[in-house]
Amino acid sequence: MRMVVLVSNVCPKAPPGLNTWDDEILGWVKWGTLALIAIAGFVSIGAIVLSRVFAHPHGSRYGAMGLAVTVLSAILFVSIYAILTGITGRGC
Repeated sequence: MRMVVLVSNVCPKAPPGLNTWDDEILGWVKWGTLALIAIAGFVSIGAIVLSRVFAHPHGSRYGAMGLAVTVLSAILFVSIYAILTGITGRGC
């Protein structure tokens, strides 16, 4: 039991000089991923709407599938970020 307490108190730190690069790269990846998820969601909704307007059932189906993939991607993004935050911690 004592060993678990000692291991959980360890705070992982980036090597000297790497912390600024790490924060910048992680920030770009986070915002880039969020932008891609938002764009994919808007394109999928647009495909559904335009397919309904022009009576194109296959386009509507592809838009719905795209929206489902977008939602699953957003859930996966949040899950992976939570796992990484759980491993590295938030400022010790």
